[in-house]
Amino acid sequence: FNSSPKIFIGIDDRNPPGKKDCPLIILRPSSAGAEIGQEQSHYIYKVLVDWAILDETVNANDNLVEYQGVYEADNMGQLIWQALKSFSDNVSLSRSNYILEPISYFPMIVGGIDLEIIIPNVIGAEITL
Repeated sequence: FNSSPKIFIGIDDRNPPGKKDCPLIILRPSSAGAEIGQEQSHYIYKVLVDWAILDETVNANDNLVEYQGVYEADNMGQLIWQALKSFSDNVSLSRSNYILEPISYFPMIVGGIDLEIIIPNVIGAEITL
């Protein structure tokens, strides 16, 4: 990437980030809840993580058209996923959905992960992230 990504915590739907903000990462809280069972109690948080890069490179050869930014956007998504997985041993992350959207916003290549974060409910203990 040509520069460090700009990080957004939430977004203004009336004035969303655009090309000038790329590369970017957006963290959006989605929902929170708790599941309590007989043996284990935990809290569940859902967070949407979106990212975008700007890449206008298109290679066309005969019957093949290739958008190079798809590879860079996928690499960025994999780096984000690895960073999220490594931040703590005290919580569980599960990736429920990973998507790239190379065409709809071209030349912005957009990706997203829907995360489910599971935190155990431990009375009298402190959990650090």
